Amino acid sequence: PLNNPSNDIAKWQAAEAAHEAVFALGFSLHPSHVEVQREPLKEDEVIFGREFTIQNGTESRAFGLAWGYNYDFWPAGFDAQQKQVPTQKFVNMHQMTNGEYPYLDENFTVNPASGHDPQNPFVNRDPRFYLNILYPDAPVNIIDGGRSTVRTYEYWEDANPDIPNENPTGTDPINDAVLFDFGRDSRTYFVEGRTPFHWNIQTGYVFNKLLDFNGPRADFQFDYNNVTTFIRLSELYLNYAEIQIALGNEEEARNYINLIRARPSVNMPPITASGTDLVQVYRNERAVELSLEDHRFWDLLRWKAAPGNIDQNPVNGLTSVTKDWSDGGRLIFEYGPVVDQREPWPGDFYYLMPIPRDEINRTGIEQNPGYQ
Repeated sequence: PLNNPSNDIAKWQAAEAAHEAVFALGFSLHPSHVEVQREPLKEDEVIFGREFTIQNGTESRAFGLAWGYNYDFWPAGFDAQQKQVPTQKFVNMHQMTNGEYPYLDENFTVNPASGHDPQNPFVNRDPRFYLNILYPDAPVNIIDGGRSTVRTYEYWEDANPDIPNENPTGTDPINDAVLFDFGRDSRTYFVEGRTPFHWNIQTGYVFNKLLDFNGPRADFQFDYNNVTTFIRLSELYLNYAEIQIALGNEEEARNYINLIRARPSVNMPPITASGTDLVQVYRNERAVELSLEDHRFWDLLRWKAAPGNIDQNPVNGLTSVTKDWSDGGRLIFEYGPVVDQREPWPGDFYYLMPIPRDEINRTGIEQNPGYQ
């Protein structure tokens, strides 16, 4: 809607032809959705990308040097900054392996056809879930000098705070760190001063896709196993599906979405949705497949779909995760708003940036609507 408000069919047809010209070049989907995010660059699928090198870094950057993504995305309990976290909305976009969404709505109404159990929420999910999301109790390998260890993402509080010292393991068997009834990635661990980094607003989840758990927390001299993919075939397949939806060719749209879902390492059931349901399934598929590849924000702008997405209010997540040591270390999950005071989307004028005043004075170009 934003860039083709009149829905000019000729523009969609031109985009269709451009994509078909790229398809004719012989690219193919790499068999593994995980390996396509790792070195070396998978040139069967990646059309334009780059590998991480010490000289050609990604994130973070300090003093002109790069040390990989770990320091930005690892949790605070790993002595890192955890600058961005997934929302529950994104987590819920990942279907169950039977092709059903876990919930019917944003109010956590369980989809009875999905087989989803909110108290055992991380089993039988789309395989891309485990690439995209680091979830409570997921296994991790931490390389950080004397604090190196193999453990899980310990995002939990003590379910029985009135009963001390229930954790049967007193110390980490690898690095000898003292363990408590609350996890090393919990708010209590930070409040008690056991990690130096600020415990930011949490949803309970961490972005996992760009992390290198075979690499250190932060090291200017380490060659992290990261790639940056700017254009890859799965994006073009999704683009092509969107084009076919716009042209009224829903069957062809489903075919191209299902090519991605049929990747050997993913092997998700084919989608069968149509009409507005197909549009929503397509948009979810795009968010899941292209997570952290710099598409989602711009997709929401060009679809004019910012309200309720860019300005999610409230932002849902895990409001509580507790571990009951008296019940074999069972995790207990509660869901709901973690942030509920976000500013609403200002209006349609926000889909365009303001034109700099110097440019207006120099050229006489008219300012975009909504700006002075």
